[in-house]
Amino acid sequence: MHIVSLGESQEKIYSTAEVAKKLGIATETLRKYNTLFYAHDIRFTKEKGKIRYSEQDLELMQQLQMLHAKSGMALVDCVAEVTKHVLKETDVIMAEPSHTPVELQQLQQQVQLLEKDREQFREELSSLKTYIDEKLEKRDQQLMETVREMQEQKGILLEIKATQKKKWWQFWLK
Repeated sequence: MHIVSLGESQEKIYSTAEVAKKLGIATETLRKYNTLFYAHDIRFTKEKGKIRYSEQDLELMQQLQMLHAKSGMALVDCVAEVTKHVLKETDVIMAEPSHTPVELQQLQQQVQLLEKDREQFREELSSLKTYIDEKLEKRDQQLMETVREMQEQKGILLEIKATQKKKWWQFWLK
């Protein structure tokens, strides 16, 4: 994303109506220009939900108007041509204004609360994992003990059957 406005600089900032008046166009036309620039990753500074323009932004709009008037090209093509030059000169001059100290403090408090919650969840998860591991180990031991008992009982039953089994020659004797 490329931001053309300087944000918190010492230069004059213009409203949409002021820029439209300086350019001699309707505010709707200026909004159309904004949409075309937006399509080329050019963003203008927003302050309290309203777009604010710097001197550089005003120059950019004037370049667009001059190119459109001289060349007769479509606005889309003019915007593409103007943005080529802007993007070569600067990638990002400055981002939007930063948060106020009060907002920063609130954000830091929220981060601390989230960290505390995360640590609690981590501890709970660890204790649950330990509990589950212990229960699984106990279950496995009981299962193995039951299997051994069943094998012992099966062995005893086989021994009993073997002793009770008749010899082959005893079948004729009743």
